[in-house]
Amino acid sequence: MKSTEFFDFLRDVRRSAGAPGFLQKYCVLLQKLCLAKNCVIVELEQEQEYRLKSAVIPDDQLFLEQATSLLASHQQQISEQGFATRQCTDQEGKLRIVAVCTLVAQPLLLAFFDIPSRESSRINELILRVRLVADLADASFAPSTLLSSGEEEPGVSPVSTDLLRILELAAETMSEKHFGAAVLILVNGLATLLGSVQVVLGWSVKGYARIEAISHISHFDLKTEQATLLQNACEECLDQERKLIYPDDLDTGHILLAHRQLQRELGSGRIISIPLRIASRPFDAVLLIAEQDGEIHPQTLASIEAGAGLMLPWLVERRSKDRWWGARLADWSADTLGKFLGPEHLWQKAAALVACAMLIYICFGEWAFRLEAGAEMVTDHTRQIGAPFDGYVDQVFYTLGDSVDHHTTLALLDVQDLYLQESELRAEIRRISADSDKARAQNNLADMEIANARLTQSEARLQRVLFQRNQAEITAPFSGIVVEGERRELLGTPVRQGDPLFKLARIEDLYAQLYLPEAMIRYLEEGARGEIALITQPDLHIPFLITKIIPMAQVKGQQGNHFILEATLEQAPESWWRPGMTGIAKIDAGRRPIIWIWTYRLIDTLRMKLWL
Repeated sequence: MKSTEFFDFLRDVRRSAGAPGFLQKYCVLLQKLCLAKNCVIVELEQEQEYRLKSAVIPDDQLFLEQATSLLASHQQQISEQGFATRQCTDQEGKLRIVAVCTLVAQPLLLAFFDIPSRESSRINELILRVRLVADLADASFAPSTLLSSGEEEPGVSPVSTDLLRILELAAETMSEKHFGAAVLILVNGLATLLGSVQVVLGWSVKGYARIEAISHISHFDLKTEQATLLQNACEECLDQERKLIYPDDLDTGHILLAHRQLQRELGSGRIISIPLRIASRPFDAVLLIAEQDGEIHPQTLASIEAGAGLMLPWLVERRSKDRWWGARLADWSADTLGKFLGPEHLWQKAAALVACAMLIYICFGEWAFRLEAGAEMVTDHTRQIGAPFDGYVDQVFYTLGDSVDHHTTLALLDVQDLYLQESELRAEIRRISADSDKARAQNNLADMEIANARLTQSEARLQRVLFQRNQAEITAPFSGIVVEGERRELLGTPVRQGDPLFKLARIEDLYAQLYLPEAMIRYLEEGARGEIALITQPDLHIPFLITKIIPMAQVKGQQGNHFILEATLEQAPESWWRPGMTGIAKIDAGRRPIIWIWTYRLIDTLRMKLWL
């Protein structure tokens, strides 16, 4: 809600005092004044029970329980000081401040507030705002109204009227677009409201007070004696960081020399200086009031302090915007450097320094640039072992990954059918031999020659069956590793002659075959070295030297074009190495700036997309 809208809402609440729905408006007003998430107004009944009168969020049961617990444990403090606070947690576990404040003493009317924990540094200021409008709560029991002209009616306190006038003055001040006109309206309005000799607004500039506005004087010279006395009094207030009243504070031990001199110069009754500041910041301004013989009520001073405090953030922003851009830039630079070099927020500043150092290192430092490629262990010493004849695999003794020695039996084919064929052929040979002997006895040379030819044919077929039976035992042609051939897949499988059963490979002369993406080939240097980390044992880095680059790119699935590189491993082969093992290769490509290493892929993509 904007400031002008808030003041309009405040006027509406005050003028609707005693009307139906007033308490709900009043509850919303208190919630906005205290910057609270929730506000609840309750009334204490005779049986010490509480009756809900109004609430912004009525169903927050946990908040009501925390507020009533605070009220029960701090009854004496609430009766003496009018309020009490406690830090609690909400249903989400976040910190909040629960406050209880007395609005009306008889009958007892209380307000519960749910204030965010970030407002803990200004909790007293927020409670003061509630106390300044607490008199309005009487309207819920004894209706009263306020004249727009500012005249008091029975049932309306002078303090309430002064506060309304101050808030109306604040609204008028904040309607101005320029700082100079706004502060002149402020000091003139306060001087008229209070009937004071003079009202002055002093501003803190680099630790010194500077007079920004003097009531009923549009132009003044800062070099005059009176302006100097006003500035000295403002600086005296800023140095001591408290409200000073001369001569009331003579016995308090505070320094009032400048106030005494100013009082003698003006011939006024009292000199009052009120420091103003935004929460968690140094004091920004001083409101200096020179009274006439009459005495300003303390509650009126409190109203002035609260109203000026509400306007101060707007005045600070307006003053900054009214200055020329060079001054604004200088102030911003000074504030930024002051915050950065000051003692506050040590860990945040240390983190910022570390971040700046890291940024400088990233922009100007260099790292080793390494190309990433897929890698695979390969060897040229391999042998494919196929089925020697048609049949079935009867037994399998080794499977994929097993080490075998030379002449080791890998598998046996089923030879039952060969034994049957052998028996048939031997019987056929005996029958043909008998026919040949019979033809020889009958001196039938033609039949004898035919029988001898058939006998030769049957014997040849028998030799073939015997040869196949001897080939049924499949052995390893050399010592190596089974790299193809699963026992569970081969056992009992029908095979035809030449079908692959096993593939053996030697682990000697292993080398690496690398698959480098097409986009990276331009960064590859001749004779480059690198390291391979195999998936089997990623903590071991195997050094290599690139010895050959296949000059034609090949498509590798959905990964796009890749160039194949051959690399010699610069480490003796270990027993667990196997052909076909894969991993990641890092190829050294010199040193490059860190920021280039992190962004070159993005830059290349943008160049391709935008054709740069």
